[in-house]
Amino acid sequence: MKLIKFKTRKFAKFHFGEDALDSSLLYFPSPSLFSAIANNYVKLYGAEDLDKLLTIKISSLYPGYKDTYFIPRPLIKINLPKQVVDENRKIIKKIKFISFEVLKENNKGSIEFDKEKGQIVNGFLFSSSELKKYGKIDGDLIFADMEDKVILSRLSDTAEATSEGNFAPYSVYYFYVDSNDLFFYFLLDDSSLQEDIKAKLESAIRLIPDEGLGGERSTGGGLFESVSISESADFYESYIKDIQEHKGATNDFKKEKFVALSTVIPKDDDEFGKVISYLLVKRGGYVYQPGYLGHKKRDVYAITDGSIFYEEIEGNVINVSPVRETKAYQFGRFFGIPFLDGEEQYNNDKQSSEGKDEKS
Repeated sequence: MKLIKFKTRKFAKFHFGEDALDSSLLYFPSPSLFSAIANNYVKLYGAEDLDKLLTIKISSLYPGYKDTYFIPRPLIKINLPKQVVDENRKIIKKIKFISFEVLKENNKGSIEFDKEKGQIVNGFLFSSSELKKYGKIDGDLIFADMEDKVILSRLSDTAEATSEGNFAPYSVYYFYVDSNDLFFYFLLDDSSLQEDIKAKLESAIRLIPDEGLGGERSTGGGLFESVSISESADFYESYIKDIQEHKGATNDFKKEKFVALSTVIPKDDDEFGKVISYLLVKRGGYVYQPGYLGHKKRDVYAITDGSIFYEEIEGNVINVSPVRETKAYQFGRFFGIPFLDGEEQYNNDKQSSEGKDEKS
């Protein structure tokens, strides 16, 4: 398992969105990340071997802080003590990301939480041990703001008028980095590739800081200072070892489930039947190839990051090109991480699911 980390700088700005300029995700979804890597690959080596990349598995691009790696809050009830939940409902509802250390505590039965220690920083839930190590965290890690812009003519370098004769102002929603210790990362499983393709893939990834990710790159958005690629993602492997040891040592929390760390397109009804809790997102966009710019891809519905599965699935990659002459892929391979959940919760989930099926 490889770990790819992108160093950024304080006040760097990003716009991660598919269509609307007035909103942005705080992470970069795996299909968009794959597209960026594939486009870089074609720039460097052409499209001849591009299909070979379709077998890799990647997570989405998530934020991290110092030695802490965050994932989206799972779409299932996490094991916070009932009294903590009852007394802090408004604060807990604002959690958008949890750290791997928090997930470890969840596996052991209960997450330690102390409102006064400031474990939730602008939607990021740290573990109590991480707060002891870091002390009070300055700033918000990430903050958001709208930036007003005006369309400029590329020929005259002046504001461009609309057909009605008015200038064309618009606003863009950015999120800004509020710490020099914040970074972004994703996990890569390229074990299915031959060594020569692995080397080319790595070169395509190393091009990302120069090319950027997301929208509004021409105006300074989505840029990184550097990238590092580690052959071993120690924090991930440590987590997997921890969950295996805990599962073997106790019978209390032995039901293994999986939280998706990628945007997933199930390949058939059987794979879709493995999902427990999920949200759907419509993915579209345009073909980014010479000669086909402006062609809209076929829309596809996918399951979002943070969704919960009973088992690991394979996922799918779909050709969404609107024309036969070229291929445009929507990447939907499953990349998930196991976590342990109590049998009682599992049975409640199952009964709830069966109840919904009967009603429908």
